[in-house]
Amino acid sequence: MVDNLEEIIQRAMAEARAGDRRRARQLLSEALKSYPQEARLWYLLSQMTETKEQAYECLERALKLEPGNPQIKAKLDKLKEPAQMPELNPEPPPRRMVLEEKPKTAWLMIATLAVFAFVCLALFLIKPAKAPNQVETATVTYGELMRQRELLTEAQFDAYEEKLKGKRVTWAGQVADVAEDLLGRNNVWVDMRPPFDNGHDLFFEYPLEESLALVPGQPITFRGTYGSITFGVVSLDNAQILP
Repeated sequence: MVDNLEEIIQRAMAEARAGDRRRARQLLSEALKSYPQEARLWYLLSQMTETKEQAYECLERALKLEPGNPQIKAKLDKLKEPAQMPELNPEPPPRRMVLEEKPKTAWLMIATLAVFAFVCLALFLIKPAKAPNQVETATVTYGELMRQRELLTEAQFDAYEEKLKGKRVTWAGQVADVAEDLLGRNNVWVDMRPPFDNGHDLFFEYPLEESLALVPGQPITFRGTYGSITFGVVSLDNAQILP
């Protein structure tokens, strides 16, 4: 529990000025566990992120908490500016040269036979891979994931999370919001923590037409593949809401 919010903010800014952005992120993320509705924390965290998409998410959260804040809006507008795009009409690659066929030699024939034999042996020994549409299921609950995040070191949790990525999970929560992000994706935000105070703990992309029927506070059960957890917010891919 963070006791002095102002002190944490000053420490994080000092770490950032000293060049230790990772430590600054840790301090701000820890403070957000106690003050998730503090727009200043989300705004500062947006400046410590490693990717532009993470900065989007932080600034969106900050703007929702303070819709009229011109400083936050200016940062978002700047992020919306299109990046320099590569040339759309690059020079075509050169045509493949046709080499003059050289006479076959005995050693070339021997090498070809050896490669063929090796390939046949490999095909015989290698076990067949899983079908592309076969997704492994993880039995971990949202609560267990959060407990591991609290108990493990950052390096340990990164290794734990890496094993979870791409696996299918089935969880339940309450609808917190349905909103389009700055990348044009329609996201369903879910409150996962009782007593359900409209927290934004998890999100997944979902078709707009199907999400129009959702209302805040509505209990839902959903299934999707685990994506990542960024600043305490979990993202799922290929999610569907179950009946």
